[in-house]
Amino acid sequence: MSNANNIPNTTTYYLIRNRTIGKREDGNYYLFKNGNWVQDTNNTIMDRLIGFDPSEPEDSPYRIGNMSIMDEIETISEEQALKLIDEQGAQYGHRH
Repeated sequence: MSNANNIPNTTTYYLIRNRTIGKREDGNYYLFKNGNWVQDTNNTIMDRLIGFDPSEPEDSPYRIGNMSIMDEIETISEEQALKLIDEQGAQYGHRH
């Protein structure tokens, strides 16, 4: 029997272009914008994880798996994310 169903949901945090905080939680992606978590409806996180570059032609080998795009995102710890959120929250006059 597989343990896959017994693995608790985890949250993974990301830093995009050294400024935008994102997270994957319960299979959904979110961005921290203007002091709030909002669903990543433009696939900002996923596009960077798979290296999707919409500026490349459809038949280009660099459209998916583009290392320049993949370099725009990094996984960060929860502690790093909370520190950045706290710093950004201060910009909006509240703390998280």
